[in-house]
Amino acid sequence: MFLLRSTFAILFLCLTSSIALAQGKPNIVIVFLDNFGWGEPGFNGGGIIRGSATPRLDQLAAEGLRLTNFNVEVQCTPSRSAIMTGRYAIRSGNGTAPLGSGVYGLVQWEVTMAEMLSDAGYSTGMFGKWHLGRTEGRFPTDQGFDEWYGIPNSTDEAAYTELEGFADSGVEESFVMEARKGEKPKKIKPYRMDYRPLIDGDLTDKSIDFMKRHSKDGKPFFLYLPYTATHYPSRPHPDFVGKTGNGSWADLLLQIDTYTGRLLAQLTNSVFAITQSLSSLPTTDRKHRHMETPLLLRSKLQPRDLPDPGAAPCSLVSRAP
Repeated sequence: MFLLRSTFAILFLCLTSSIALAQGKPNIVIVFLDNFGWGEPGFNGGGIIRGSATPRLDQLAAEGLRLTNFNVEVQCTPSRSAIMTGRYAIRSGNGTAPLGSGVYGLVQWEVTMAEMLSDAGYSTGMFGKWHLGRTEGRFPTDQGFDEWYGIPNSTDEAAYTELEGFADSGVEESFVMEARKGEKPKKIKPYRMDYRPLIDGDLTDKSIDFMKRHSKDGKPFFLYLPYTATHYPSRPHPDFVGKTGNGSWADLLLQIDTYTGRLLAQLTNSVFAITQSLSSLPTTDRKHRHMETPLLLRSKLQPRDLPDPGAAPCSLVSRAP
């Protein structure tokens, strides 16, 4: 998962502050892939070798900044705690993923990225997997987000109801939830295998709707999009099933690349970052567009050489820890 290291923090602050001086506050989008391997995208030796080309991800890598020694935590909860707070997960009590029921996650005195950006005048939205608390006071809308749609825990819970003996186990079924700041989260639907292949498509649609709404109101926005892919059980959306002819994993890789393109098409005056839970690398272009981190870090702004926003994009690589 993603460990927010000092190098990335400095790059990010330099990018946003430099751009802010020239263009006002940039929009910020962070995409977080779950259990996505380092070697899956084409720019890292995967792509067509893994069953599907990844032209959109590859373009981001070609036009932005890749962090090739961007170390991350190894589980869902620690990585999410680190990126939200900028602190080692063990310091917030989230050093391992929780098992079973009970209270876990971020407490109110932890200051999150969403809270800081909200205080700075940003609209904040999250669409996806939280895994930093499932009880009162520990949902995303308790930690700085204005709105949230997604799942509170891990996506493997979608398969629980199909296990033999589940009905008699006493284990609570997982639900897709929705909330707005100041309101109690609502259970929208059970999170089962019938919705597992569909959820990331809905998260993408809701994220695009969020960007469009706040692009119109003139207020800068922060979008956090932690996808459920490619965590087990890995299932591509029906729109992508069979599209590559190379199996479900290749279809899912095509899906991720396609959704990335849809998101990027919506952005102006924005920083766009992609990270992942097992390893990372980022990208940043400079035309103030997008940025990605562990996977890619790019922007229509940009953290590397910001002086000339009109210059042609070029690929940069940082191996700093």
